[in-house]
Amino acid sequence: MIPVTATLSVVIVPESFRFSEVNPLTGVAYAQSRFRDLPGYAADVVEDRLDLCAGEWDVLVDDGEVYDFVGPDESFTVSPHRLPVRKPCQQCSGTGHRPWTCTPCGGCWGQGSYLVVSESDLLVTRRAVVDTVAVVA
Repeated sequence: MIPVTATLSVVIVPESFRFSEVNPLTGVAYAQSRFRDLPGYAADVVEDRLDLCAGEWDVLVDDGEVYDFVGPDESFTVSPHRLPVRKPCQQCSGTGHRPWTCTPCGGCWGQGSYLVVSESDLLVTRRAVVDTVAVVA
């Protein structure tokens, strides 16, 4: 029997946030966090409201120009009926909201597309979103 250790990162989804606030996953501001390090709700805002892809966001972060694109005091409300929840990509699951491509299950949970949850699911899901689960042998 091989011992397995699971690391679970739970993020409490705020009702609103600013990109100048601390990213709970990294300990630095959202504006200093690469796309893969953003919690699902912040990544959703980057893609859907700022209309940026992951690569575009990462260039802004690397160049220190996020605040040139979005003000540090601009507040974003996390829409409860569109709470982002990570799920496998289309290639791995055969279904999906967005057609992500990845190596066969080599990281699709990290890139994940988003699933729109129903209001009834929201009561359970709103409290915390599991953003990353890593199993280490």
